[in-house]
Amino acid sequence: MILTKTDGIIFGIVCCLMAVDFLSGTMAAIGQHNWKSKIMREGLLHKCSLLLCIALGAVLNVGQQYLEMGISVPAYQFICGYIAVMEAGSAVENICKTTPKLVPQKIKAVLGLLKSEEDNNERTEGH
Repeated sequence: MILTKTDGIIFGIVCCLMAVDFLSGTMAAIGQHNWKSKIMREGLLHKCSLLLCIALGAVLNVGQQYLEMGISVPAYQFICGYIAVMEAGSAVENICKTTPKLVPQKIKAVLGLLKSEEDNNERTEGH
């Protein structure tokens, strides 16, 4: 079998996360009155590059079945997992730009999104 039904579901999840990141980034740009077509174009090119990485992972998974390399690495699944985490984190960053109070302070701290002294004070007062 080349790719499984589960691999298709994984691809669907990654594509949904990419769409959420794109939409949240668009909302953040509009909300901050910072819409720039150059940034959007770069972002879309980045998404296309990620899709190429996913295709590479799929080719590696299939190729391993025929090349007898001595090891089998789930490249497709690792690449998709990495991209999913990256896209989810990026979407959270964009949501912070649009609606900062929606995201808990601890998540902002982990993502390095606490910028001002006021944010740091909110974090310590929340304990």
